Amino acid sequence: DAHHAGMSVNAWTVRDRETAESLAGRGVDGLIADRPDVRPDGP
Repeated sequence: DAHHAGMSVNAWTVRDRETAESLAGRGVDGLIADRPDVRPDGP
């Protein structure tokens, strides 16, 4: 597990809020998206 190894976990090209929320809920440290409106906390 990357977190246990002291590494950050980032997801690239998140295209919808549902996916962003799912990834955030799983402990992803960073989300890179094409649009700001996909942020789990909204714009």
